[in-house]
Parts: sequence; structure tokens; C-alpha cells
Amino acid sequence: MLPRVTELQFEAPTDEEEVQEAPQPLVSFLFDFKKGDFVKDDGKLIRITGKEALKQWIEKTIRTERYRYRIYLDDQGNEVEEYGTTIEDLIGTNYPRSFVEAELEREITESLTNHYAINNIQNWRFERDDSTGAMISFEVVTDDEVFEQEVTL
Repeated sequence: MLPRVTELQFEAPTDEEEVQEAPQPLVSFLFDFKKGDFVKDDGKLIRITGKEALKQWIEKTIRTERYRYRIYLDDQGNEVEEYGTTIEDLIGTNYPRSFVEAELEREITESLTNHYAINNIQNWRFERDDSTGAMISFEVVTDDEVFEQEVTL
């Protein structure tokens, strides 16, 4: 016989116990940033996991301007989640290059290290090409590995 729901007892965690949420698995669907659309195979979205999903999350986070899209805001216009970056105002400005690069590093690192899988961002490189725009590359440090990420803005 099954117990009645009213008979079940749950113990609330004490102040001394730490409640931890299980990390969400790294799963997404492949997105082509050049075309601006999801990649499909026989009409079905292509599922990606692990490092490939994390790399895509990183690029999407960098390309998403924080506070611009209502999907990341509640009904009162308050930010629901720390998602995206505020780097749009730095790109194509007349600020000194050293200032822009330092601010890009700070803002992107702050945004990306909000992800549970990312411990640090290091070894930054910046390149500017008038035909393709700005290219940023860096290393992403996770618990399991260090890998290189490159994003063209």
C-alpha cells in the first residue's frame, strides 16, 4: 500500500546544511552564428552536448547584449538572470585600445564565469580587421580541461 501524501514528512535543511542545486547538463542545439539560424539534419535540430554546447553558450553569451531583450527580464523590466554582456558600446569607439581590451576582458570574464562549468578565462588575444571586425580569443578553464575559444564581433 502506498503512503498518503499527508503522511509523508520532509526534513527542511538546517542552517548548517548547504543546499546545492545539481548542475544542469550541457545540452543545446547547434546554431550557425554566420547564418543566424539553427543547423538541421533532415529537418531536425542537431543536438550538441558537453564542450561543444559550452563553446556555443559562450559565443551566444558574448553576442547577447545584456538588458536588450525582454526574454531576460521580468514583467517589471528587472533582470531575471545574469545573461549576456554589455560590450556593444565598446566596439568601434575611439577609446584607447588598451582601455577597450581591458573592459572587454573584465565584462566577458564576469559574464562567462557565472556559468557553473567555467572557473576562469585567461590568455586573451585581440585582433582587429576592417573587413571582418574584431576577433577575441581566450582560454576557458573548467574543472576538466582548458580549451581555446574564439569569437568574431
